[in-house]
Amino acid sequence: MPQESDGFVSFGQEDTFIGLVGPIYYRTLGNRTETRLVLERRHVNPTGSAHGGLLMTLMDITLGSTAGASIGHYGVYTTVQLSCNFMAGAMLGEELRGTAEVQRMTKTLAFVTGRLAVGDRILMTAQAVFRNPPNVTTKT
Repeated sequence: MPQESDGFVSFGQEDTFIGLVGPIYYRTLGNRTETRLVLERRHVNPTGSAHGGLLMTLMDITLGSTAGASIGHYGVYTTVQLSCNFMAGAMLGEELRGTAEVQRMTKTLAFVTGRLAVGDRILMTAQAVFRNPPNVTTKT
């Protein structure tokens, strides 16, 4: 299990779905976030590779937290659309890293792209649209 280090802290929310699928760690890198999760037995399917639902969940968290970080909002971000492309598998004990970048931000929507990787091996790429929280100032 990764320790809180290198600027990574626990995503928390142990009593929610995020806590159930974690532990997920993240760090803020300016206007984006990076996520980290080490695959445990409960994260893999019967073949011993990461469950696709886990990868999509981690990708959604990575993309949404980056959308929030880009405008300084660290609360809930509502996913409107999420498209994922599975490219490779990950095995028990491997460390997954998620990164993302906001491509466009309007007053009401954030368009974000990202990827999950184990080292240089890309597991998944994704793009998503998020609804900006009400009463949050964004750059259009």
